[in-house]
Amino acid sequence: MTNDGTANIVDFAARGNRMSQSAPLLDSIRAQALATLPRILAAVFDNADDTLFDLLNNVPAEDHQEYMDAMRELRLRRKGSEAKFRGHFEQVFQSLASGKALNADEVNQSISSGFGELSLVTEDELEEQLGENKIAQAIMRDFGPALNQLDQRIAIVASNTKLDENSNPIGSAHIAKAFGTALAECDIAVSVKMILFKLFEREALDELEDLYGGINKQLISAGILPEIKLVPTRSPDAPKRKAKARKESDDDANAAGSSGSGGGGGLSPDEHALFSSLHKLLQSYRSESQQPSVSDTGDGQRRAMSSEEVLTVLGLFQNDTPPGLSGAINDPSQSLAQRLKQELLSGAGKLGIDPEQSAMSAVDEDAVDLVGMLFEVLLDERDLDGDMRGTIGRLVVPFIKVAMLDRRMFLQRSHPARRLLNSLAEACEGNKGETPQERSLQEKVNNVVDRLTKEFNENIAIFETLEQEFKAFIEQHRKRVELAEKRAAEAQRGRERLEHARNIANAEIAVRVANHNVPPTMKSVMDRYWAHHLTVTALRQGHDSAEYREAVSTGESVLKSLTAALSGESALLPTLAPMRQALEKMLASSGCVGDAAKDVIRAVAEELRRMIRGESTDRVDEVVAATEPPQVAAPAPQTPDPNDVKLGLSADPEDLDFDAADVETLRTMPVGTWVEIKDENGESQPAKLSWVSPISSRLLFVNRRGMRCCVASPEELAAMMREGRFAVRDSSSAFEYAMNQVLGKLRADGLSGEHFAT
Repeated sequence: MTNDGTANIVDFAARGNRMSQSAPLLDSIRAQALATLPRILAAVFDNADDTLFDLLNNVPAEDHQEYMDAMRELRLRRKGSEAKFRGHFEQVFQSLASGKALNADEVNQSISSGFGELSLVTEDELEEQLGENKIAQAIMRDFGPALNQLDQRIAIVASNTKLDENSNPIGSAHIAKAFGTALAECDIAVSVKMILFKLFEREALDELEDLYGGINKQLISAGILPEIKLVPTRSPDAPKRKAKARKESDDDANAAGSSGSGGGGGLSPDEHALFSSLHKLLQSYRSESQQPSVSDTGDGQRRAMSSEEVLTVLGLFQNDTPPGLSGAINDPSQSLAQRLKQELLSGAGKLGIDPEQSAMSAVDEDAVDLVGMLFEVLLDERDLDGDMRGTIGRLVVPFIKVAMLDRRMFLQRSHPARRLLNSLAEACEGNKGETPQERSLQEKVNNVVDRLTKEFNENIAIFETLEQEFKAFIEQHRKRVELAEKRAAEAQRGRERLEHARNIANAEIAVRVANHNVPPTMKSVMDRYWAHHLTVTALRQGHDSAEYREAVSTGESVLKSLTAALSGESALLPTLAPMRQALEKMLASSGCVGDAAKDVIRAVAEELRRMIRGESTDRVDEVVAATEPPQVAAPAPQTPDPNDVKLGLSADPEDLDFDAADVETLRTMPVGTWVEIKDENGESQPAKLSWVSPISSRLLFVNRRGMRCCVASPEELAAMMREGRFAVRDSSSAFEYAMNQVLGKLRADGLSGEHFAT
């Protein structure tokens, strides 16, 4: 083959001519895009009300409010959403004009952090990514060849070396991402967002043909790659596919609006794509972690067991757990997923299948790995007592069967198997069986698990039945916990009020006696009876009341007599009657009346006379010393909890080592937040923020029984944070949290940096 080299000659004159046109051409493309693309979004908002209202007939009554709220939210947030959408493209074009092409994920990047660490992608975010991906795929399906030409031509206009579907400013990825960003402005359910993704896809396919065709023709006329023959803007069979896509869009929108109950049924193309991506992650994870795969390698040396055969073996395990599997459930050092696969292949022998010549299908191995890894997280990171760990572990086999029968369990938060697992985990976590109520809850959990393992064959409806039955039982448990939590908060509130009132009373007295040399008997009366009188009055009437001001004046009347005594008998006498009246009120509030009160008053008056006569007043009068005001009744403390956290911190706030930013974060932590607290010995337990004192700003935490387990200041908690003994827990349900942890592990150990959704 010969080559005359002319293909490699660069026409610098032509190139310079194109460069001089670049800025106006790019501005023209930008103007056309900003005229067309916002029109697509506007059509979605215009049609959203009618679409959602029509779908109300297809959703349960309890979800109607969710749709009505979404309609209102879309109207309220429309302006902001449209601004975000337009801003996305303005940023992309501005960057391209300066010589940098942005990928869709690079626009408006933000890092979401909690208490010092990056949070994992939530299930809702995964579903939204899936919606964005489907829009991008639909655009590429209908306009792929035309977009490929636009990639090349716009790259030349922007003096860029390369553009692709992820970086072309009017390409599929940017359009999909811009819509996702616009929807992020609206606080609506993810199920509604998925419907809107379908609407946007429909509108986009109608509008983009003219935009792409017009820009391609304009660039050819401007001399940008005229040698590349213009292809039809839309694929030849796109109209048919478009009609089909409209039907699928309507069907999917209706499906998104109906409640998933976890039955069988085929997966949508998006869901297939999702599990295909998961399969790649699992393959990579097994390779990176050097875990042998038990699926058929395709070499023909091993026969892949059918799903029916795997389900049969699982059925044998359901009521008779193999010892090896039981050992893995109770031993955190073992890989539960690996043990499950080993036991399944070994169990094949009971069906007359040679385990040495057997393998599992890739789909079935993925299901086993996912459930196994999910339960590893669930068993290891939840506070499960030994017996409860074993009980939850018995669910592994039924859940593998669900994963094989209905993979939507991994996608649908409302799936009955997920709901049941979440409720059972809630009932088991932190349950030590120390109270009759806890033991009753444990017994109910065991009954549910027993029924599931005995009755579950391949009918997933059993999960719905058991979840509904258990739901009523656990609701009663929650009410008991809420009542205990309320009592704990009330008791702590009472103690704080008492402590606050005492501190103020002592401060009132300290200020007023500061400039007096108060003799012992009078000082004893003031410190005990006046302090008690002020405290009781403050608690009953408040510090701003007339009664409290009068209580302050009673002590001041006594001090006036002390001042008068320094001037002699004649000055003292006129003050004795007011002093007597003040002391009577003061003593009466402590229940000291009659002769007992007269004896105290007489002792104080006699002490003042001894002062005038120059006699010794260095001891408290015996009568006064023998009396004692009653203690102000404080709320009865709760029964001591063996799990009360011992902070192990210095009593002196000045000695605490903490970050001021952590203190501010803790001050704004919402009530209801779950945290993990470690005591001075490193023992950890979950706790919920139940109440924040308006007086001292101290935070009250309760355990899962609603019992007080920790009361600490923000500074103390910040010091514990620095020591790694305090952290905010993930608020997700048990299944969601475990699944996020599994996905995080797969990303970290497998295809690092690759998105879960494709």
